[in-house]
Amino acid sequence: MMVEPPARFSTTIVACKASPISGATVLAVLSVTPPGPKGTIKAVVTPIRKRMPLYSHYDKSVTEIGRTTAAEWADEVEFMGLQEKIKDTSVFFTNDLIAEINRFDRQAVIDAARAFKIPAQ
Repeated sequence: MMVEPPARFSTTIVACKASPISGATVLAVLSVTPPGPKGTIKAVVTPIRKRMPLYSHYDKSVTEIGRTTAAEWADEVEFMGLQEKIKDTSVFFTNDLIAEINRFDRQAVIDAARAFKIPAQ
């Protein structure tokens, strides 16, 4: 049985947060050809659960999936000690597509992820 993947990375994040097992199933079935052996889903769900906190922005005022800030990039430049070489971080990112990326029915994705049943192997 073929499991249809979410259409966008942003919907994948929402689905995985709502149901790590559905995310693991999609990854195990779609990222391995042929589908992974028995036990693959269980092996994939563990790292998904561990990564859950990273799927949300650390700055809780940033609620859109994929949005980044100049301050966030400035922190990275400082961390790497490149403040003297990199003065303008705006050349590294754009938020121009964020509205489009987030234009989907989150509740429908959450409902579908929670209703997901693992296909028989």
